[in-house]
Amino acid sequence: MNGKESHVGTQLRGRNAICLGLGHHPLYGQANADGTLELIFAAYATTASASTSLIMQLLKHPSVLEKLREELRSKSLLHNGCLCEGALQLETIHSLQYLDCVIKEGFQIPKGWSIMYSIRDTHDTAPVFKDVDVFDPDRFGQDRSEDKDGRFHYLPFGGGVRTCLGKHLAKLFLKVLAIELASTSRFELATRTFPPVTLVPVVHPVDGLKVKFFGLDSNQNEILTEREAMLGATV
Repeated sequence: MNGKESHVGTQLRGRNAICLGLGHHPLYGQANADGTLELIFAAYATTASASTSLIMQLLKHPSVLEKLREELRSKSLLHNGCLCEGALQLETIHSLQYLDCVIKEGFQIPKGWSIMYSIRDTHDTAPVFKDVDVFDPDRFGQDRSEDKDGRFHYLPFGGGVRTCLGKHLAKLFLKVLAIELASTSRFELATRTFPPVTLVPVVHPVDGLKVKFFGLDSNQNEILTEREAMLGATV
């Protein structure tokens, strides 16, 4: 938390410097408190929530993970089970169409989530989306493009002049995470069942999502420690 507090403080000081540079008064009191909450929930919690949801959905849908790996191979990003060094460029990431579908499908608004305006209802009731409760990245593929049939059916980052400023960075972060998951490791759930999910303040698994990761060598063989133990992580 200390690192986060330090970073948030740096952000707020930077914003005050901008205000002074523009001839405005710096922000104090309630304005700074509001800014702190905004930074925590908009810049940290939501990205962690989306990343955890991505890992959980890939665990639940191995066929999607394999299809993602096939796309990486087709773009010469994955060779003998390893991510090709130096191959991961921004232009290449943008060319991965199925990866884009996977990331879009990861933005799910679960039933029962209390929100300021109803993104969930917008997504769940939009007539263009089929089987809204199914994790189906192909809905965003070129053959279907369900999200292209209307401007206001798919709004995970809001819209208009107040759309989320960090949406492109957040999507890029999730794409790189998905590429790394698909290319450098095999992972599995470390518990018998998937954990229950709580909906506030952002969507996240209760007590975290416990996952075991296997490192892979160039021959797709698992890399084990001397004690033949897998690396465990909670996300």
